[in-house]
Amino acid sequence: MDTIRSLIQRVQKTEHGFIDIQKASEEIFASHSSAETLQMAKELFTSEVHQARVLAVFLFGNSPQNQRRVLQFCASM
Repeated sequence: MDTIRSLIQRVQKTEHGFIDIQKASEEIFASHSSAETLQMAKELFTSEVHQARVLAVFLFGNSPQNQRRVLQFCASM
């Protein structure tokens, strides 16, 4: 998925702090459905790039309507 690849490239540039990663998560929430956001988070969580996994955690944490699905996903890891 091109979106995931471009998100990883964006957040991979972050070396200190989480401001840009947090901003990226807010942009994703503003422009995607809850289901799309959850799917992106799952894909990002499996990345070898640690900044992408941090973005996934922001997406998981800010997704209260998907809380049960997030917990099920994390339990299966």
